[in-house]
Amino acid sequence: MVHPAAFYEYDNLFKIILECLIIVVIIQIYILLRRKLKMDVKDKVLETLKNSGEPMKAGEIAETANIDKKEVDKALKALKSEEKISSPKRCYYSAN
Repeated sequence: MVHPAAFYEYDNLFKIILECLIIVVIIQIYILLRRKLKMDVKDKVLETLKNSGEPMKAGEIAETANIDKKEVDKALKALKSEEKISSPKRCYYSAN
């Protein structure tokens, strides 16, 4: 016959494994949400530039699109590397 204490050890092990799985799922959800947020910011920045009709500074984009300037700077860097925007003069950006 199996000693009852053995079940207690397996029960604790199961709880630990379950907690680890929950943490992994939470991390995956967080990563997906961050990616989605970054895409939304990039899309909003690009849309703002297309609608402006003239080159804009990062601060102007942030104010117009109601986005934090640091996020706009990150989006501009990504959009420039993807060649979706250009910089006709220093610190100004326009959609291609």
